[in-house]
Amino acid sequence: MMKKSGFKSSVPFIVLLVLFIALPLILNSRSWIDLFITILFNMVGAVCLRLVLLSGNLTFAQGAFMGVGAYTAGMLAVHLGVPMWASIPLGAVMAAIIALITGWPFARLKTVYFSMGTMFMGQALMLFISAWKKAGGAQGLQRIPSLGSALKGVAESIGMKSYQAAYFVILLLAILCLVIMYRIEHSRIGTTLRALAQSEEVAASIGVNPTYYRLLAVGVSCFFIGLMGGVQAHYMGT
Repeated sequence: MMKKSGFKSSVPFIVLLVLFIALPLILNSRSWIDLFITILFNMVGAVCLRLVLLSGNLTFAQGAFMGVGAYTAGMLAVHLGVPMWASIPLGAVMAAIIALITGWPFARLKTVYFSMGTMFMGQALMLFISAWKKAGGAQGLQRIPSLGSALKGVAESIGMKSYQAAYFVILLLAILCLVIMYRIEHSRIGTTLRALAQSEEVAASIGVNPTYYRLLAVGVSCFFIGLMGGVQAHYMGT
């Protein structure tokens, strides 16, 4: 009975996966591909936000850290010539590091106070990036290496357009991110975050460090949203 119940609960996800694979092949249009990629970015962003919500807090800085990942990956590629396969994960690492550094002062805050702190932090990051000349200022970076161009040879060999090949790379990466965060949520870490949301005092009384676990949730969340930001930066030139 439990196996049947588990299969039934997985059916919607299987159907969704089939649609994400089949529809971009059927609707062979750049505008449709862009739409599906935007949906994938938002799905990963929503699950990243959920990871922080498990601890009982709400963050408004996810978009800013996606920007950190995008600008870090773009600047490494444009100014230092770092290959995109290295610049994208490095952008994610930078987003996580900045999230941990800037999130430390707000880690002891809860509920609306934490949300207000992340809102301020997100706005400060966005203003800093838009004013930084190395990052292109308000106009943004130019000549970022294209993900589609890097996959052009592979795409042509299997009869695809370059933007279709880029889509399937992004789909695989999004699935990987979602699976990892699902495993984290259903691990001991996820259970601890739920305990913090229900009662921080009770959790602390049995040896849980609230600051550590809240920062862990923020760091992991911003790593994955930064990864999506790096991918988006390289895809926009496709």
